[in-house]
Amino acid sequence: MTQNVLLKPKPKFSSNGVLATDPGTPHFSALEIASLRQQLKTSSDKAVAVAKGRGAKLHPRIAALKDQKSKA
Repeated sequence: MTQNVLLKPKPKFSSNGVLATDPGTPHFSALEIASLRQQLKTSSDKAVAVAKGRGAKLHPRIAALKDQKSKA
């Protein structure tokens, strides 16, 4: 049974087969990167607010890194 599987590879696994779904360009435009950064910042801010609401404290090293980034 294993031999039959190895003898008949699917087109997506063979070197001469063409992928059915092209992933597109590996590069992002500046607008896409800015949008992703904004989404990440928004979700991070929401997560910090939820954690503070639950009584969690921010680790001092993380707080220092956030202060450095906000000043830059």
